[in-house]
Amino acid sequence: MINLNKILPWLSIRSKLIIAFAGLSIIPVGLVGLHGIYSNVRMMKQIAFENLTHDVQTIREKTANFLTNVESDLHLLRNSSSLARLVNGLEKSPGGVPESEIRHIGAELLAFSRTKAIYYQIRIVDDLGNELIRVECINSSDSLRSFRSVPAAELHQRTESYYFLLVSGNGQDEISFEPAELVNEHNERIPVITFAMPLRTGTAEVGLPKSRGRGGILIANVFAKDHFRIMEIKRHLNVEGKVVLVSSDGYYLYHSEKKKDWNRLLASREEDNLQNEYPPTVAAMVLSGNEGILTNGLNDIISYAPLFSTRTVSYEEKSAAGSMVPLYVFESVPKDLVLGSVRSFAWTFAGFLVLFLAGAIGLGLLATRQFTQPIAELHQGAAIIARGNYGHRLQVQTHDEIEKLAAQFNSMASSLEAHEREIQRHRTNLEEMVSLRTRELTDEKTKLQAILDNVPSAFVLLDKDFRIQTASAAFAAVTGLRLEDVRGKDCREMFCGNGFCQQCVSRLAMLSGQIETHIDKVTDRKLADRFIEHTAIPMNSDGEGNAILEIITDITKRKQFEQRLVRTERLMAAGEMSALIAHEFRNSLTSIKMILQLQKESKRFSRSDKKSLGVALNSIYHMERVVMELLNFARPYPMEFRTEELSDIINESLTFVQLHINKQRIR
Repeated sequence: MINLNKILPWLSIRSKLIIAFAGLSIIPVGLVGLHGIYSNVRMMKQIAFENLTHDVQTIREKTANFLTNVESDLHLLRNSSSLARLVNGLEKSPGGVPESEIRHIGAELLAFSRTKAIYYQIRIVDDLGNELIRVECINSSDSLRSFRSVPAAELHQRTESYYFLLVSGNGQDEISFEPAELVNEHNERIPVITFAMPLRTGTAEVGLPKSRGRGGILIANVFAKDHFRIMEIKRHLNVEGKVVLVSSDGYYLYHSEKKKDWNRLLASREEDNLQNEYPPTVAAMVLSGNEGILTNGLNDIISYAPLFSTRTVSYEEKSAAGSMVPLYVFESVPKDLVLGSVRSFAWTFAGFLVLFLAGAIGLGLLATRQFTQPIAELHQGAAIIARGNYGHRLQVQTHDEIEKLAAQFNSMASSLEAHEREIQRHRTNLEEMVSLRTRELTDEKTKLQAILDNVPSAFVLLDKDFRIQTASAAFAAVTGLRLEDVRGKDCREMFCGNGFCQQCVSRLAMLSGQIETHIDKVTDRKLADRFIEHTAIPMNSDGEGNAILEIITDITKRKQFEQRLVRTERLMAAGEMSALIAHEFRNSLTSIKMILQLQKESKRFSRSDKKSLGVALNSIYHMERVVMELLNFARPYPMEFRTEELSDIINESLTFVQLHINKQRIR
């Protein structure tokens, strides 16, 4: 439902009622009238479309019949016995055709031209471009046309290369088609349609030039006006319009409004071009080779189609589609002429619609005045009460619902007056309660801030955009930054930028919704290592994170204590392992010592051998002492000091390296 209060909020009740009255009277009439106008426009357009399409199709059919008749004439001439003898003679030798044969064929072509009376010229050209025969019209008048066979002295020699280009791509029995202008002996332009057909029946002999071996060309120039008269058909629409024939380049070959002289093609004038008269999109559609109707964005209705269909249904149409140049035809009529009656009806309907609208507005003004005035009094009274004068009362006597509304308004004013007194009393009590609660909250805030300021960890409050809002007193001591310098700035910019934290736990906590902790190792100004613990606690409200409480603690002393504790535990483990290894090692040494002692006491060894055994025993004794020292390290005993002979220690040491000394010849 349409809500005028939202669409037009500035309208008064009276204006809205007048709009309602006018709409109820105008909308049904307008809908019926618009439906009639739309139906008439659609019907008139449909009739115009059908008639224009029918006219274009009629032109195409008549053109196809005309061209089919011309092609039939050329095939008839091509297949005549006399022309076949001429072709055979040309294939054997260009000069091998008797003069009598040429005169005989010329006489036949002259008789044929007089019978048909639509050919300006019929010509036969040999392979070298020489005219062999030319029959032409010497009087182009429509009422009386006379023809002659041109004498041999007037025939053109080697000047007809254009026709070889025209038929260069043709196969057997294919005919090329193209509009042209010829100049007669009086320098008059004769618009014609040129038909050219190769006369060769077989294949060219091997070794002949490309322009040879065709048996010559049969050329027929048809008066263009005989073809263009087809386009002046009786049209189905009795309105002014135009029929136009254009080439593939958009030049007008025929224009029903611009045709003044049959002896001149419109294409000879540069300004007579489709693209100069119509938009590029329209010209592209007309020259696209498709059939259709154009109306959008134009003042005319245009029906267009290619003059020759590319549909292959017969030999004649196949020949036409394969060898003729593309031409396009369209017919257009002004929209104003087609839709003139509809526009007249529309103006008449608009006049009646204005009369209905004026009457509805006048009746609406009279009807709405009876209740808009009491409503204005209600509005004025409401404004007085809104200013705080609750003692004001309305005096409305309309004996209808508006009078009841005024009574309810007065009752509301009395109730508001009583409520105002009650609200004033509650306001005083509320102010006292707010003042007391404010003092309590201030005290609690002071206590909480004192607690936070005495905690060695720094408490930092971040908003949902990770900007620093406030911090405890330990913030400067832990971070080395002042709260005044970083308040309102992004925590990553302040902490991560100088390497104070390597990972933003606040963002991790905001994403996960859980408490996140991370410990960073940093270096202070004295190049000493510090360990900083960051703990981020998300603070949620209504299921959404709107703040982060980050706790920053310097845990360097705790980390150092943990490291010392780890080293102590490692030393204890090493001591226990050393004691175990030393015990096992000492047992093995005892066995070795006993064997060496027995060997030393034996009489089988020489004095030098016993001396070596003595050195080995001393080494065993030394190893036992090392093992005892290792055991004493694991289980500390009081240190023992004694005197030793230095020379004995040196001699024992030399015994271990005696072999190396001898090799190096050291004394």
